Amino acid sequence: HEIRVYAINQPEGTNPELDGSPRTITVEEEPMPSEGPFLFLNPSAGYYEIGDQFTLNVRVNTDNQDVVAVSAYIEFDTERLTPVSIDSSDSAFSTKAEEEITEDQIRISRGEPTPGINDNNALIAKVVFQAKAEGRADVDFSLVSPGEGPSRIILDDGLGTDILISVSGGTYTAGGESQEPEPQSADQFYPDGTLLKAQGSDKIYLIIDSQKRWFVNIDVLISYDLIGKEIIVVDQTVLDQYETGSDIGVVSLPDGSLIGT
Repeated sequence: HEIRVYAINQPEGTNPELDGSPRTITVEEEPMPSEGPFLFLNPSAGYYEIGDQFTLNVRVNTDNQDVVAVSAYIEFDTERLTPVSIDSSDSAFSTKAEEEITEDQIRISRGEPTPGINDNNALIAKVVFQAKAEGRADVDFSLVSPGEGPSRIILDDGLGTDILISVSGGTYTAGGESQEPEPQSADQFYPDGTLLKAQGSDKIYLIIDSQKRWFVNIDVLISYDLIGKEIIVVDQTVLDQYETGSDIGVVSLPDGSLIGT
């Protein structure tokens, strides 16, 4: 996967901070769906102490189509995680059809009257988990294959057409205090294309030319198919050793100054 990095916040299409702009950075990652609606979790990675509770946002990208119903069936590591609650108070979908936590699955189904929801980052619900044992725990959507459920995205066509193409879950690490990652040394640097975040922070940075550049929101990660890429959690001192570059955003940037894939 290649990320072509253009001038940021420079309408004329050049940026003195990016010598030879645009640059191409090769990023090894699992591909995210480039077309079609999909379900995903945010954040897609995290580190927590045993006993900590953390919240995962269950979201849908409708791929510019009108959607009237969604079903998110979520499977999780029962040895390391305990689901605590489902919060749909801020859901983009106004009608609850199903909310259930079983021993090994979370079931959420919601709807919205015509014309439905058309959004690349619509919240379905928030799920709270508690870390209960050490190790890496996967959380993912249950999907036999597109169109066969049980997770679904229903198009507003009056036919109940399931248009779900793919899903993207996450991996979360739980450990006791002794298992917390040791702070990296001051000379620990990561190559271009690495995604970093500090412990205890939600800010995600992309390393480019030995600078850290902050993704201004989740929409940016979605736009560049980076939701599934590993995010390395480091001590704040590791991030502090990088110069701060321009923020990476797409919504407010003028034509010709985007970061593209």
